[in-house]
Amino acid sequence: MSNNILDQNPNSSLLLDKLSKTMKSISSCTWCLIIIAILSIPSYRRVLSIKSIFTICLSIVAIILFIRYIQLILNLDKLSMIFNDDNLKTGKNYLIISIISIIFFFIIVGSIVSYIFSILAYNKLYKWSENYQNIRKSPKSQEFANGFHSIYIGSILNIIIIGIFWIAVGYRKAANALEEDIKDLKISKVETVQEEIQKPIESESGSFGFCKNCGAPLKTPNDKFCRSCGQKLL
Repeated sequence: MSNNILDQNPNSSLLLDKLSKTMKSISSCTWCLIIIAILSIPSYRRVLSIKSIFTICLSIVAIILFIRYIQLILNLDKLSMIFNDDNLKTGKNYLIISIISIIFFFIIVGSIVSYIFSILAYNKLYKWSENYQNIRKSPKSQEFANGFHSIYIGSILNIIIIGIFWIAVGYRKAANALEEDIKDLKISKVETVQEEIQKPIESESGSFGFCKNCGAPLKTPNDKFCRSCGQKLL
C-alpha cells in the first residue's frame, strides 16, 4: 500500500469515520447483550412473563447487533476498494461466512463454523490494522491496531464465553482510537492544502505572473514594481 494512499482518496476519511461509528455501535450493543443476559439469569425460575420480557429484550438487541455487523461488512467492503490490502478483503469475506453461520448457531456445525471463521476474520483484520498503522505511523493508529488485537483474542476466547468481553472492549478501543486518528488526518489535510495555497504559483517559463500594464513576466513573487515599465504592482 502506498504511504500517501489516504491523501490520494478524498473519501477515505469519511469511510473510516463511518467504520469508527459502526464499531462503537457494535461495542454498545454487545455490552447491552451482556448486561441483559446477566440480569436474566435470576429470572430463569421466575414467572413466565418476566422471562418473556428478558427474551424479547435479548432478541431486539441481537437483531440490532446483527444489523450493525452487516453495516460493518459494508464499510469494510468500501474500504477494500481504497486499501489494496488482501488481509482486509479476506477478513471481510471470512466475517461474512461467520455472520451467516450465526443463523445456524443452534446447530452444532453452524456454531463451530462461525467460531472458526470469526477467528480467521479477526486475524486478517488485525493484520490490516497493523498495515494501517504502518501508513499513519501515529500513536492513535497503534491503539487502533491494539483494539483489533483484543477483538482477535476475544474471538479465540469465545469458546469459553468470556471472549465476548474482550470483543466489546476491543471494538470500543479501536473505534475511539480511529476516531481520534481521523481528526488528526483531517487537520493534516487542511494544513497541507493551506500550504499549497500559500505557495507562489510559478509558470513554466519561471515567472511569477505578469504585469497588467505591459505584460512583462515578474521575476519574483515579492516584486512591488514592474521591472520593465515601472508600473506599481498590487
